Amino acid sequence: MVKKLLVGLLCFLLSASAVKAMDNITFGSGYIYDGAGIIRFTEKQLLNVYLKDLHDKTTAGLAIVTLPTLEGQRAEDRAMYINKAFQIGGYGKDNGVVLVATPKDNKIAIYAGYNVDDAIPDIRKRQVIDEVIMPSFEKEFYTKGLYDGSVILIMDIASYYDKKVKGLEYKDRLAMPKTVVQRVNPVIWAIAILLLIAGIMFYLFTKSPNVESYMGFGGDFRNLDEW
Repeated sequence: MVKKLLVGLLCFLLSASAVKAMDNITFGSGYIYDGAGIIRFTEKQLLNVYLKDLHDKTTAGLAIVTLPTLEGQRAEDRAMYINKAFQIGGYGKDNGVVLVATPKDNKIAIYAGYNVDDAIPDIRKRQVIDEVIMPSFEKEFYTKGLYDGSVILIMDIASYYDKKVKGLEYKDRLAMPKTVVQRVNPVIWAIAILLLIAGIMFYLFTKSPNVESYMGFGGDFRNLDEW
């Protein structure tokens, strides 16, 4: 009974947080909610054109949300709640991405739904935030940071679906960062594999049973204990 009450309380708190995440957020006919008022009109209109074309060609979607403050909530949680509440992307397809930024709190988060998580893995999210958006935010170039970061995400999603967004066909895409495994020199991998094989062979050789035998006068092998 207590367990059910605790589960119910947790669900209530999560629902309350989800409702709070939706407070005053309206996308209208576009894909951007600029609650912090930091995106210039021209870039906002251009991004909406890209985002509509992306959705039309892939059903996936990217929502860009700026807020005055998170009021103590984690940016990642807010992005997740917004994605679930507004069904970003195709309805029921879980292929939406949400970019949340709060310049006052200096917090940025990118949430990707399950079916587009491979398009924008965690290492890519970190790269876009740390190398593209945050440097511009530190200089208070908010529009530039969000525009450049959003374009990279749009191109990543489009590429995942083997599509190209109109207006971005010839734009160079920021190279995806390499994982630790990819950064290791192939020669080092080859040496490591050879050493592993040699180690396994040595282990098997030293641990194999050593049966003492002796060739008798009759030419057959007999255990020494039999003599």
